[in-house]
Amino acid sequence: MRAQRPSRCKGGEVEENGVRKTIERPYEAEHQRLAALDLSWEDHERFIEDCRAAGVTPLTTIFSRVRIPRAAALPWPVRVVKVASYDCGSHAMIRELAGHFDHLIISTGARFDAELEPPARAVKAPGQ
Repeated sequence: MRAQRPSRCKGGEVEENGVRKTIERPYEAEHQRLAALDLSWEDHERFIEDCRAAGVTPLTTIFSRVRIPRAAALPWPVRVVKVASYDCGSHAMIRELAGHFDHLIISTGARFDAELEPPARAVKAPGQ
């Protein structure tokens, strides 16, 4: 079963000239564009099995904190997850993912260099 889309879809910050500066997720256009790509839990399980059969390590990208526990409970042969570049600033989500998965691949393509240290600190174990 797919996660229900929250009813709040805000447009973020728009300048007086109509230029959109920021969006606040979940954003309706983004949701509509990506909804068809959302895998069901059964799709994930089939994907994991197909990867095993092909000798490939499966991984997924999680876009919502509410999906982390269920995704982490899937039968991953290696517990690895990818963080989308626009979630690189979601430090609470990164910390939660680090608590559920052994390996994180954090995409940084949409970030400036100065923005990379905070997510790196978010995944460090206490005392390191």
